[in-house]
Amino acid sequence: MTDATEEAREALEAAYVEHADTDPNKYELFAHADGLPDEIAAEEAVSLASDLLADPPTVETAKSAPETWEEADFAETTPRVYPDEMTEHGGWMTHKGNKLPYAPWTDHDAPAPCSEHDTTADECDCSARFKWGWEPNRRPFEKARLALDDERLDGLVFIQTEDDPFVFIDGDDVRDPETGEVHPAFVAHLEHFGLTYADVSTSGTGVHAVYRGDLPADETVATWEIDTEPWGTNDEPPAIEIYSGKHVNVTTGDHVAGTPEHVAVWDAQTAHHIVEANGCVDNSARQSLQQRYDDTDGGLDTDDGVTDQIRALNRLDARKVAERTIVSEWTDTSGKLDAFYPTWGTGAPGTANIVDREMWVDTGKEDGHGGPIEMALIDMNELDHTDAEFGCASGSDFWTGYEHLRDLGFNLPEPPYEEEDDTASDYYEADLSAHTDGDPWSDPDAMLEACLSAREAGAVPSAAEPPALALLPITRDLLGVETPSAATKEEAAEVFREMDAGDHDGEKVVL
Repeated sequence: MTDATEEAREALEAAYVEHADTDPNKYELFAHADGLPDEIAAEEAVSLASDLLADPPTVETAKSAPETWEEADFAETTPRVYPDEMTEHGGWMTHKGNKLPYAPWTDHDAPAPCSEHDTTADECDCSARFKWGWEPNRRPFEKARLALDDERLDGLVFIQTEDDPFVFIDGDDVRDPETGEVHPAFVAHLEHFGLTYADVSTSGTGVHAVYRGDLPADETVATWEIDTEPWGTNDEPPAIEIYSGKHVNVTTGDHVAGTPEHVAVWDAQTAHHIVEANGCVDNSARQSLQQRYDDTDGGLDTDDGVTDQIRALNRLDARKVAERTIVSEWTDTSGKLDAFYPTWGTGAPGTANIVDREMWVDTGKEDGHGGPIEMALIDMNELDHTDAEFGCASGSDFWTGYEHLRDLGFNLPEPPYEEEDDTASDYYEADLSAHTDGDPWSDPDAMLEACLSAREAGAVPSAAEPPALALLPITRDLLGVETPSAATKEEAAEVFREMDAGDHDGEKVVL
């Protein structure tokens, strides 16, 4: 076969693969073929097409992606399949069949910390190779897998740390090792969490599912039984264990048929409710706003008439609040929770920050989370996103965020301030947008410009306390402080009282 003939056949094969679903004849296949060499006459090309159709190449029909766990076949697995989201992390070790992490590439007497003897492995009889908390013992996935050429090693483990964005679900004794059938309650839980990568445990009695996300509040572990009797031929009742913090995850790579090969973001709203319903959260971040704010110093007791305000906050959709406060760009809005790039930078993965109807969570390394109030305060630069915790705002901070939500157009009732209460600045009552071309609620320079102009125009009392956002340009330009303390804000407020509209040019303080 000449080079030209071989080239023509390759072009025809490519055309067939692309158009096999149309069942082309030899003339149609010839017409579809791109890049046929000039040396091949049309008649010869059609003849080659006829030969190819007589013995067509195998074409894999693309299967539609599974959508539910009903399509998972836990009795059928494919070995050595690991999700890219995990293999891209460097936290891999091996094990010898006892599930204890083991680093064959480390010297026994390496200086790994030994908590048992309060020293290091080079100073005691313990082997450094088993110290999975020691970062030098962990390797990239491919390098760790190469070690499995040693027949004394039985598999891989992934060392999950607090900084990793994963939630590892371990279904213990949920799978009958003889039939491959899985307890229906376990499947029902997974259905609520969403479809993701799953593999079968080394014993065949368990199933692992990996998600991106976090447990509610500050919890890192949640466990509960899903039945009182053993399932199938197992000896122990089935149980669910969920880990979002530091944990040794035995990952077999025995991928469950009918599940994705990627790690999906779980349905946080549903998952958190299920975790809480099973008694795994002592002080849930999902409890009502009433419980969280009753103990603050902001006068939020229902006797003071804030029931309507709290109920209104509960009705807000956190996704809509995020859209107007902390979202720079949405990256995934196809599920019950949405992923986005935040306003404070796009360097993090586009699925690290997620929000559902009630709450925003940063599942990456910065670990912030919060509801509408916290997002409002972040938008005002009154709260750093890394310090945000659901329910952390109290007193005047709470009402500052509340007022900002009202300014953004959310339907919230008037706050129940008493006449002598000066927790909210008079500037919040003024139409500050009319005094600047910028956005005073997100741009500190625009806020300072608007406040100075509004005060000069008599729109606010001359002695009115300035909003904290207006003080940031002062501390930045005069004091060189980006994140001022309370004392620094007091100093800046004194400077503000002495300023007039000409002391700020819209971009910086020009005293």
